[in-house]
Amino acid sequence: MTKSLINICLDLIELDLDAPENKEIVDKAINQLGDKVDDYYYLDQFSNSQIEFLKKEREHLSIQIEKYEKLQERLRDKALAALNALNTDKVKSDKGHSFTRRESQIVEIKSLNDLPDWAVKKEVSFTPKKLEIKSELLAGKQVPGARLLTKEYAAISGPRRKGN
Repeated sequence: MTKSLINICLDLIELDLDAPENKEIVDKAINQLGDKVDDYYYLDQFSNSQIEFLKKEREHLSIQIEKYEKLQERLRDKALAALNALNTDKVKSDKGHSFTRRESQIVEIKSLNDLPDWAVKKEVSFTPKKLEIKSELLAGKQVPGARLLTKEYAAISGPRRKGN
């Protein structure tokens, strides 16, 4: 079983790193630590690439859904035109597929402003302007309801390329 990054670090803290009898243990732990850091880096990079891929996929899928919805609407319009041309309410194929004239009640909104309050759903969204707030706080100004914090995190990065 492999040790976690934390356990490897704890093992190193407990050892006398300069003692000759610990050299092999320290070297092994440092190699394991390096392997773990590499693993974290590759997993972080993989996660980033998956996030970007999925964001692009979401955009692509939204476009595809819109195209298929338009296609469906056009197909239904053509089917209704066929029913009107044949002056009938139903046409059935030999395989059992059919066009059937149907009616449904829909609401057309002529003017949103003229609707009574009970007929309009109102949604309000508040989004703080964090970059502007941060600029104000960094300039020493007070912003009620906000404060500047220092967040500690681990940056996971790859090896530096030659020339950087």
